[in-house]
Amino acid sequence: MDALAAKGNWRGIRRIQFLGGPAIVLVLRALPVFLIALYGSEYIQTLINSIPTWAMNGLAAVGKMLPALGMSMLMKFMYKKALLPFFVLGFGIAAYSGMTDLLLYALVGVCLAVILIKIGFNNDTEQEGAE
Repeated sequence: MDALAAKGNWRGIRRIQFLGGPAIVLVLRALPVFLIALYGSEYIQTLINSIPTWAMNGLAAVGKMLPALGMSMLMKFMYKKALLPFFVLGFGIAAYSGMTDLLLYALVGVCLAVILIKIGFNNDTEQEGAE
């Protein structure tokens, strides 16, 4: 695309932007879904069963690391010192209760937020972000 911009070929740039992106999405997302719907679950199960054991073990290991990655990303983008106890409390409740109902956690969070607003929680945490 840089070569097209250097030549001033704006039509070529537009063609790449409007056709290139959707074409990639079509190949990577729509085509697999279409094939799964076309051939059915038996074919897909056969395809999954043909994956070597070492590859499935690797995918399982990576899958076990995803929660830690998610927690670290959450801490990086949302970390504020004054809110850390609430983060730890929420993580502890979620990890040790065994409940998977996220709506319950959201309702508890809303209740805590309303209570803290009513009692006048000091919200001077905007300057304390992770850097």
